[in-house]
Amino acid sequence: MKVLITLSLTLMTLTLRLVEAPEVSQGKVRVLLDIMRTGNDFFTLDFHETGVVMVPCDICLDLMEQSIETTQRLEVKIRNRKLRRGRPCNGG
Repeated sequence: MKVLITLSLTLMTLTLRLVEAPEVSQGKVRVLLDIMRTGNDFFTLDFHETGVVMVPCDICLDLMEQSIETTQRLEVKIRNRKLRRGRPCNGG
């Protein structure tokens, strides 16, 4: 598979607060995203995140630094749907 595009993002504290993870309050996470076309309408998105987030300790609830490193893959189908009177056409 050939990578179509690679994106590099850095998520800072403000952005992390928008993510649906209430236990994460601060941090800095670097996200690398590779997008590959695997078929006519099919794409594979590979995410690799590394960084540090602040989370509450399970025992005393003080904030503690937690290193993270994770890789995730998302397979998607994107198709161009024809519109008919402002609504998607069932026929494709």
